[in-house]
Amino acid sequence: MIYKRGNQWHMDVMILGVRYRESLGTTDRREALGIEKKRVAEIQQGKPRRLRIASSLACRSEKRPKHS
Repeated sequence: MIYKRGNQWHMDVMILGVRYRESLGTTDRREALGIEKKRVAEIQQGKPRRLRIASSLACRSEKRPKHS
């Protein structure tokens, strides 16, 4: 099942008793349906979720002082 949260489409599916809720990263409903179908197939094949790291977080980690 897909649903809209704000402007983004998300999926909420149950596969083998495990609930998966993820953002589909799009504002287009038709595109979201295709992404959901592809993602369900990936989950069924045991592929891990693709993590998206916000660039602001990545930049922040580079500025941390190194501990000795």
